[in-house]
Amino acid sequence: MVYRLNRLMRQLRQKKSLGIGLLLLILVVSIVGNALTFYFFDRASKPDLTVGDAFWYSVISIATIGYGDLSSTSVGARIGTAFFIVFVGLAAFTSAVGVGIDWLLELRDKERSGMGS
Repeated sequence: MVYRLNRLMRQLRQKKSLGIGLLLLILVVSIVGNALTFYFFDRASKPDLTVGDAFWYSVISIATIGYGDLSSTSVGARIGTAFFIVFVGLAAFTSAVGVGIDWLLELRDKERSGMGS
Protein backbone atom coordinates (compact mmCIF):
# COMPACT_ATOMS: atom_id res chain seq x y z
CA MET A 1 0.00 0.00 0.00
CA VAL A 2 2.82 2.40 0.84
CA TYR A 3 4.43 1.61 -2.52
CA ARG A 4 1.19 2.45 -4.32
CA LEU A 5 0.86 5.75 -2.47
CA ASN A 6 4.45 6.68 -3.32
CA ARG A 7 3.88 5.79 -6.96
CA LEU A 8 0.66 7.84 -7.05
CA MET A 9 2.40 10.84 -5.48
CA ARG A 10 5.22 10.58 -8.03
CA GLN A 11 2.72 10.52 -10.89
CA LEU A 12 0.86 13.51 -9.47
CA ARG A 13 4.08 15.51 -9.26
CA GLN A 14 4.64 14.88 -12.97
CA LYS A 15 1.13 16.06 -13.95
CA LYS A 16 1.25 19.40 -12.17
CA SER A 17 -2.21 20.93 -12.68
CA LEU A 18 -4.12 17.71 -12.03
CA GLY A 19 -1.79 16.81 -9.20
CA ILE A 20 -2.13 20.12 -7.38
CA GLY A 21 -5.90 20.04 -7.66
CA LEU A 22 -6.12 16.48 -6.39
CA LEU A 23 -3.70 17.14 -3.54
CA LEU A 24 -5.66 20.21 -2.46
CA LEU A 25 -8.87 18.18 -2.55
CA ILE A 26 -7.25 15.49 -0.40
CA LEU A 27 -6.05 18.16 2.04
CA VAL A 28 -9.53 19.67 2.32
CA VAL A 29 -11.13 16.25 2.84
CA SER A 30 -8.51 15.43 5.46
CA ILE A 31 -9.02 18.69 7.36
CA VAL A 32 -12.82 18.51 7.21
CA GLY A 33 -12.90 14.81 8.09
CA ASN A 34 -10.62 15.27 11.08
CA ALA A 35 -12.47 18.37 12.27
CA LEU A 36 -15.81 16.57 12.16
CA THR A 37 -14.55 13.45 13.93
CA PHE A 38 -12.76 15.56 16.56
CA TYR A 39 -15.89 17.64 17.16
CA PHE A 40 -18.26 14.67 17.18
CA PHE A 41 -16.24 12.51 19.58
CA ASP A 42 -14.72 15.14 21.89
CA ARG A 43 -17.60 17.57 22.36
CA ALA A 44 -18.99 15.46 25.23
CA SER A 45 -15.82 15.91 27.28
CA LYS A 46 -15.26 19.51 26.13
CA PRO A 47 -18.56 21.43 26.36
CA ASP A 48 -16.95 24.67 25.13
CA LEU A 49 -15.65 23.01 21.94
CA THR A 50 -16.89 24.71 18.75
CA VAL A 51 -16.70 23.64 15.12
CA GLY A 52 -14.21 26.48 14.62
CA ASP A 53 -12.01 25.02 17.34
CA ALA A 54 -12.19 21.64 15.62
CA PHE A 55 -11.06 23.16 12.31
CA TRP A 56 -8.29 25.05 14.12
CA TYR A 57 -7.10 21.77 15.65
CA SER A 58 -7.13 20.08 12.22
CA VAL A 59 -5.19 22.81 10.42
CA ILE A 60 -2.59 23.14 13.17
CA SER A 61 -2.20 19.35 13.30
CA ILE A 62 -1.82 18.89 9.54
CA ALA A 63 0.77 21.67 9.41
CA THR A 64 2.67 19.80 12.17
CA ILE A 65 2.70 22.90 14.40
CA GLY A 66 0.68 21.42 17.27
CA TYR A 67 0.36 24.29 19.74
CA GLY A 68 -1.14 21.96 22.34
CA ASP A 69 -4.11 24.19 23.13
CA LEU A 70 -6.43 21.44 21.88
CA SER A 71 -5.91 17.70 21.89
CA SER A 72 -8.09 14.70 21.25
CA THR A 73 -9.09 12.82 24.37
CA SER A 74 -11.55 10.20 23.16
CA VAL A 75 -10.59 7.03 21.31
CA GLY A 76 -12.75 7.99 18.31
CA ALA A 77 -11.11 11.40 17.95
CA ARG A 78 -7.66 9.87 18.25
CA ILE A 79 -8.44 7.29 15.56
CA GLY A 80 -9.82 10.10 13.36
CA THR A 81 -6.65 12.12 13.86
CA ALA A 82 -4.45 9.13 13.14
CA PHE A 83 -6.30 8.40 9.91
CA PHE A 84 -7.13 11.86 8.56
CA ILE A 85 -4.02 13.70 9.70
CA VAL A 86 -1.21 11.18 10.03
CA PHE A 87 -1.95 8.76 7.19
CA VAL A 88 -3.78 10.92 4.66
CA GLY A 89 -3.14 14.56 5.49
CA LEU A 90 0.59 14.59 6.10
CA ALA A 91 1.29 12.68 2.90
CA ALA A 92 -0.85 15.11 0.90
CA PHE A 93 0.56 18.15 2.72
CA THR A 94 4.19 17.24 2.15
CA SER A 95 3.46 16.29 -1.47
CA ALA A 96 1.70 19.61 -2.05
CA VAL A 97 4.69 21.46 -0.61
CA GLY A 98 6.99 19.42 -2.87
CA VAL A 99 4.88 20.21 -5.95
CA GLY A 100 4.93 23.90 -5.04
CA ILE A 101 8.71 23.89 -4.62
CA ASP A 102 9.16 22.06 -7.94
CA TRP A 103 6.98 24.68 -9.64
CA LEU A 104 8.98 27.55 -8.13
CA LEU A 105 12.27 25.95 -9.17
CA GLU A 106 10.97 25.51 -12.73
CA LEU A 107 9.99 29.19 -12.84
CA ARG A 108 13.42 30.18 -11.60
CA ASP A 109 15.13 28.00 -14.21
CA LYS A 110 12.95 29.45 -16.99
CA GLU A 111 13.79 32.99 -15.91
CA ARG A 112 17.50 32.19 -15.83
CA SER A 113 17.36 30.75 -19.34
CA GLY A 114 15.40 33.76 -20.63
CA MET A 115 12.16 31.87 -21.24
CA GLY A 116 10.18 33.43 -18.39
CA SER A 117 7.15 35.60 -19.10
